[in-house]
Amino acid sequence: PEPRYYLTQMALADNILSDTEKRTGCVLVDLGAGTTTVSIYYKNILRHMVTIPLGGNNITKDITSFHIDEMEAEKLKLKHAAAYTNSAEVDPEMKISIDPQRTIPYREFVNLVEARVEEIIKNVLAQIPSDYIDKIGGGIVLTGGGVNLKNMETTFRKYSNIERVRVAKTINSSVNTAKSISIENDATLCAALSLLHKADEISSGRPLSE
Repeated sequence: PEPRYYLTQMALADNILSDTEKRTGCVLVDLGAGTTTVSIYYKNILRHMVTIPLGGNNITKDITSFHIDEMEAEKLKLKHAAAYTNSAEVDPEMKISIDPQRTIPYREFVNLVEARVEEIIKNVLAQIPSDYIDKIGGGIVLTGGGVNLKNMETTFRKYSNIERVRVAKTINSSVNTAKSISIENDATLCAALSLLHKADEISSGRPLSE
């Protein structure tokens, strides 16, 4: 058969967005490691799409400013980082242990992470054309590995003033996989699974192997 090509974000939208969201208008935000892609749907049509060069890796690189390598910075991000932290709940004396000899002030860590998250979200919101600001009744749908950062959903509500924000950690369709494969529902693989689902629709139904 002839090869077929699919735009990743359109395959993702087909497997994540509801018919109501695509019809009434929504913003699909794919928070990746190196980039963030913003897609706007209205009346079932993709109206606007842009990819910005900011993602979860930028947060990791910021954490390396505490004089640690990227591997350790990524571990600290996964363990301690949040898109938003209530300052009233932060003990000013609290420290994060890097290794047996070194610690960093938790307050400084929080400020650094939140500043980068704010930049990413404000860049996302800036991509919504003024013509569609009042045409996103379906709200904002978040997916991609970046949604695993604690309080990301709440932080998008805070900066966008849009109450309807939801996180999609898995796709609506099933992908034919080999029994030995375990797929985590943490949004990281939603784009890849959406493309596999498209391929599965036109293939002979062979299961995805390891």
